[in-house]
Amino acid sequence: MRTVLILVALTGLAHANPAAEKVFQDGKALLAQGKIAEACEAFRRSQELEARVGTLLNLGDCEEQRGRFATAWGAFVDARALATRLGDGRSSLADQRAAALAPKLAYVTMKIPSTGRPAGLVVRRNDREVPDAELGLEVPSDPGHYEIEVSAPGFVAWKQSLDVAVGQRATLDIPALVADPNAPAPPAAVAAVSGPPPVTSHRIGIGAGIGFSSDSDVSFGGRVLLHLAPVGRATIRAVPSMFYSDLSLEDPSHEVKIYAVGIAVEYVSPIGPSFVLAAGVGLGLNFVDDNYAGNSRDPSGSARLSPTLRLGRSVDVGLHLQLVATTDDIVGLGTLGVDYFFY
Repeated sequence: MRTVLILVALTGLAHANPAAEKVFQDGKALLAQGKIAEACEAFRRSQELEARVGTLLNLGDCEEQRGRFATAWGAFVDARALATRLGDGRSSLADQRAAALAPKLAYVTMKIPSTGRPAGLVVRRNDREVPDAELGLEVPSDPGHYEIEVSAPGFVAWKQSLDVAVGQRATLDIPALVADPNAPAPPAAVAAVSGPPPVTSHRIGIGAGIGFSSDSDVSFGGRVLLHLAPVGRATIRAVPSMFYSDLSLEDPSHEVKIYAVGIAVEYVSPIGPSFVLAAGVGLGLNFVDDNYAGNSRDPSGSARLSPTLRLGRSVDVGLHLQLVATTDDIVGLGTLGVDYFFY
């Protein structure tokens, strides 16, 4: 009973992949019929499905009968490596078969110029691309006829036939490719269109300023800047503010103090690497403290324009120009302000 179990286990290992075994048996049948090329292809497909030492030995033997000595030698070398890794006793057989083929090996060296290699250069041998790592090296090759083609974008392709005999060492010097006069000119580089950097959206800042009206009155105060939403490279912001003004009157005993509270909406657009321009409208309410007439409130509206110098990412220095309309007057106001953005 124990012996039967061992035999079953060994059989399972030998035929782990049924598809690989089927194709392997097809290869043996084709070889017996003298269909060597088809048999070699079957062994190769079986090896791709499942790597086995026996398949590689049969593939090497098949390719040797076909006269492809370098391909056969490579199969025996691979069989030796696999057998050694698996502890398979057939490693010595694979080594003997590879050594027997060594005198028949042909070698081909394809050399390309060491300098001036065009970008995208490709070397093909019988329509198969040659890896860059093989260029300049002596590579075992099957005897036979080869068509070599070397190409690169913008250059005339170079072609050469090469016949290699059994045991021959052939060297092919590939010349520098000649520029193709009929090749389309490469597209002209399009310069990147650069513009002023976008105004950073969603920033919060505070500012202070001192201003002068067209009536020669001085005012000072502060404001808050709240960036609401980006619009392309620009942004929309809200600007609540509060300013104080002590009016200059001809009667020194007459005192009029104004506390102006307002809110504005501005469109802020970059006009250069370090400059922005803000324009908008505002509404306000002026609280008037008049020692003659008493206290009162006066609504106002304004149109605003603010050319601003941006100093880094945090500080703006601007001239804020306003045309302010109250219930009984229209005045111009210019304020020099500094804004600091902390978010």
